Amino acid sequence: MQFTIPGPPVPKARARVYTQLRAVKPRAITPTKTLRWESHARMCALAARQREKAWRTDALAYDVVIRVYRSARRGDLDNYVKSALDSCNGIVWADDSRVTHLEASVHEVAKGDERVVVIVEIV
Repeated sequence: MQFTIPGPPVPKARARVYTQLRAVKPRAITPTKTLRWESHARMCALAARQREKAWRTDALAYDVVIRVYRSARRGDLDNYVKSALDSCNGIVWADDSRVTHLEASVHEVAKGDERVVVIVEIV
């Protein structure tokens, strides 16, 4: 399976932890920008999943290649990968712990050509 997530990639941002006066436990809230990008990525993954008639989300292992095309030199590769893998949970695979081999790269492109390409193969 292969799909492209168009638009500028967003690295996974750390959740902000808030404590409330009457709350028993502190709450962790993921930044809105990260949530929006992951939702967009999930829609792209879902469209690719629907095109693949025989795709199995219950396989034991997956090989993944992630290519990040960005115009700004911000964000670490591992955080881009986290966003992409998390967005595929429940759609491409049951959980990203099933990814057994991962290749990732960052490429600098002109503004307007930003995207993330995800290639997944069942092992």
